[in-house]
Amino acid sequence: MFEQKKWLVLEDTLQVILLAALACITMGNVLVRYFSTQSFAWTEEISIFLLILVTMLGTSSAFVRYQHIRIELLLNRATTKTRQVLDFLSGTICLLFFILFTVLLAKLCLDEMEYGDVSPAIGIPTWWYSIFLPILSTLITFRLLRQWWVMLVALKRGDA
Repeated sequence: MFEQKKWLVLEDTLQVILLAALACITMGNVLVRYFSTQSFAWTEEISIFLLILVTMLGTSSAFVRYQHIRIELLLNRATTKTRQVLDFLSGTICLLFFILFTVLLAKLCLDEMEYGDVSPAIGIPTWWYSIFLPILSTLITFRLLRQWWVMLVALKRGDA
């Protein structure tokens, strides 16, 4: 099994590749539009898909590195014990959100499969895009669950 650092390196590398692909596709479309007044319709769909993947991967690595959005002003002014409780409360809320988010994304994907939705520009099934969303959301949920458990154990022990 990979260590956490190896997973982070893999995620970071994947983010760089996806972001580079997004930039190349978008720049290619801009150049084509500028020189020919035409546009590739598929580039918008692919760009949105890649941007969502980069965002989900970034969210996952931000939670692991404790660089996610939070109100630092309150945390920095709190005592160690209060900070620990606020971190645990924040982690609980984030965990519950991503559990619900994963379930709803899975339902969305299943609905797209059932109803046969196709993308407007390319004409491929939309679940081909959306299948990655519950998978990545599950990854985030497991990471949050692991952090939540570590915070719970530390809170019960009274570790600072």
